[in-house]
Amino acid sequence: MSTPIAAALAERLATPLPESVIATLPAGPSPDARAAQRFTYTLDAVATDGRQQRAVIEGRDTYGTTAVIAVTCALRLVAGGRPGARTPAQAFPAAELLADLPVDVT
Repeated sequence: MSTPIAAALAERLATPLPESVIATLPAGPSPDARAAQRFTYTLDAVATDGRQQRAVIEGRDTYGTTAVIAVTCALRLVAGGRPGARTPAQAFPAAELLADLPVDVT
């Protein structure tokens, strides 16, 4: 993806936070702990007409996965997604978004 907006976003994301800001943040898990971590999310939805749907998401490294999803969504938005406040599921077709993620999420 190579657009002026995508390039500006990439430049902004490549700019590190000042050390003074980083020093105020709580410590996260170690790289080894992140690599060993596994997660399973079970999501159940019930429509107003009673229809039900379940989705199960499994993966590893919740911290890294969240960051990749946020950046992937931001890049899709600047590439022509609908503007406004939405969840990723509202903004993008789920199968396409999951296929774009370069992480181990099934």
